[in-house]
Amino acid sequence: AAATSLVSIGGTQLARRPVTSAEALRVLHTPNGKFFSMWGRRPWVKRGGESREPSCWGGPTHAQEFFASALAGNECKRNWYEGAAGGDRYTPPRFRTRTAPVLYGDDPDIFALCSRVTGQPTVYAGGGDYREHARAIASRCVDAQMNILRLTDYWDMCINLEWMMCGLLGQLPGQEDLVNGEVEIKLATSTRDLDLNQFYYPPDCWSGPCSTHYAVRDVFFAEVFVLYQLCASTRDRLFEVGVGTSFKCKLDVDRYHELALWLQQSFT
Repeated sequence: AAATSLVSIGGTQLARRPVTSAEALRVLHTPNGKFFSMWGRRPWVKRGGESREPSCWGGPTHAQEFFASALAGNECKRNWYEGAAGGDRYTPPRFRTRTAPVLYGDDPDIFALCSRVTGQPTVYAGGGDYREHARAIASRCVDAQMNILRLTDYWDMCINLEWMMCGLLGQLPGQEDLVNGEVEIKLATSTRDLDLNQFYYPPDCWSGPCSTHYAVRDVFFAEVFVLYQLCASTRDRLFEVGVGTSFKCKLDVDRYHELALWLQQSFT
């Protein structure tokens, strides 16, 4: 669809807002905006505002330790499928070979892509139980040699960042060694199809009203903004990636430190 086309958000017609480099920069340079509100201590609860939610890294005294640990990859050996596949916290599922790229996207698209790779039905036909769905999507993606994040007991955006950093460091289970410092990333949801109206005006949010909570799909938007910040040398290509297409990323450590500082300075 063209950028000038209209989309219906909550019954209101709005001009479509594709995610572009300019829009990503605007998001990252709005310190008390939606992106920065998502890093609350409780899962799905926004920082600041009505909830007065503290940050997931635990406040100023713990911030330096958290961001240094994420950059060092201290949690990379954990089971990022805990509760859905593999065993306990440090017993991840086994990949057949070391060729498993990191896969990002909306849950239905992730399930569909991993299912296509393994020749299985692409629409989830199970019930509404969250753990059942988590086990199904984890099983499909491990079989498809794709690294995803699928925790069933506890998750927040800090854990999400730790997982992303492990992927960018090339230290997730089954991941290929870095080639010229780059890792392979695949998208199950094309960035060309994203509309910022869906980020700012989601139809519903997880476990509470959108005034104090955020939506499941907001997480993929946030991941895209983090990738844009950290994959500096190739980031302008990020918004041209189609479904299942590979995107190479080389972690820019200076921009990681910049992001960490922005996060700590927001909602203060």
